[in-house]
Amino acid sequence: MLFVIVFTIAFILILAYIKIVYPFWNLQPVYHSYDIWYYGRTTPYIPLKIKPTMTKFCDFLKVQTINFENTTEKEKSDFLDLLQCYYIESEKVVYNIDLDFLKSYMFGGEAASYISFYSDELLFDKLFEEGNIIKKDMPIGCISSRPTNIIFYRNDDSFTEKMYFIDNLSIKRDKSEYEKYKIGRTLLQTHEYNQRCYNTKITSSLIRKEIDLYPSVVPLIEYTSYIYYLREIPIPNLPPHYIITRIYNEKLDILTNFINKISNEKVFQCNIFPDIGTLLTLIKREYLYVYALTKGEHTYAIYFIVHEKTQYEYIDGENTIRFCSSYNNSNSNTLFCIGFLHCIKNLMKYKKKFGVLIFDTIGDNNQILSIWNSRYSSIIETKKAYYTFNYIYPCSPISRETCFILL
Repeated sequence: MLFVIVFTIAFILILAYIKIVYPFWNLQPVYHSYDIWYYGRTTPYIPLKIKPTMTKFCDFLKVQTINFENTTEKEKSDFLDLLQCYYIESEKVVYNIDLDFLKSYMFGGEAASYISFYSDELLFDKLFEEGNIIKKDMPIGCISSRPTNIIFYRNDDSFTEKMYFIDNLSIKRDKSEYEKYKIGRTLLQTHEYNQRCYNTKITSSLIRKEIDLYPSVVPLIEYTSYIYYLREIPIPNLPPHYIITRIYNEKLDILTNFINKISNEKVFQCNIFPDIGTLLTLIKREYLYVYALTKGEHTYAIYFIVHEKTQYEYIDGENTIRFCSSYNNSNSNTLFCIGFLHCIKNLMKYKKKFGVLIFDTIGDNNQILSIWNSRYSSIIETKKAYYTFNYIYPCSPISRETCFILL
């Protein structure tokens, strides 16, 4: 009897602690670090299969969610303005996103993409001399989501899920840190609720977080990104008959064959990538650079490099690229790395304004990292993680070396 009483009191105290310390995340359908009942599971689990839960963090008066295809020019302009000014918190980094860049990511998928605004009510004089007062909603924050594919391989089983990748959370800097925190929670909660109501076929989401990772939530994947200044350095020649080819209007079959391969075979334990229509648009608009290392008809490696549309104030006019993912189909890490060096050389020759590289330590990228670090020194190191929302993968976190992520 005493044991039951002590256990009950301890349970109540632990529950109260969780609710006080994690008021937002304890209400969310995510994999909490204290969810011991998931430890024995071997298959993914969707907590809310039918309908999202409306919590106290939903605010349908201040948050408006819109199908991106139906947005007005004014809404697109407001969204771009918030992203350009506030998506990157540092004032020393310029985010040069434009409408074409935004459309390339938001269109082309098999499902609709959505954006949401958080607005404050602004009072101002319509005609000062007449003293007419009108009300206008002023957007001070935004967020977006676009469809993506996730495929897990575990032993002989595979699990495929269409998810929304939630991104572009931006809030005006004139708000205090606490106000931004509150607005961010409201935007995320309301946007996720609305998108699930608008598209009931997609029940789960994926979120990327940098620096201050989410407390009490188990990440799907945790990794580090390194930033390097790019400079011209001597690089070894490729072995005879090996060539680096940029996949653009030609050789697209290499890309589609690779996507089919990871969609149907256990190459990586976790695969995350957009729909093929979005990928082809990004390649055509030169926001995604894809290179293949080939010899004859055989492909030995593929490299994926993203145009980040950012410029660092202290590097005059230099744009940033991100090495997000790769696939080594050879038996040689040295050959794989030399191929990557030739990719960078080719890209810097083609686009002379690239001067900064972000290196994501995901998947086969890690096979290049040690050799790359022998030639370049990183200047910034950032912790990052991906989290699933309303999707519990019990084997989380997955080793970053076993993942392929193209986002």
